Amino acid sequence: MLENVIEHRVDAELQTCIRVRAYQLYETRGRRDGLDREDWFDAEREVFHDINHPAEIAPLRNEAQLSSQSAHCQTE
Repeated sequence: MLENVIEHRVDAELQTCIRVRAYQLYETRGRRDGLDREDWFDAEREVFHDINHPAEIAPLRNEAQLSSQSAHCQTE
């Protein structure tokens, strides 16, 4: 039972990290529509790569706004 709760929390946190990173990618492209799936897949790739190979991602111009949402997504 506890394993299911922990697994669900980890999944939710990963989902949040991916969602925040995908939005950052969208912002970086100038908020142009039509590439949402590409942004999502790129974000997944980055998040899962960061889990296996921690590295800093270059800060984006809007990172201050999103820092509170993505604080738990950062790996050090």
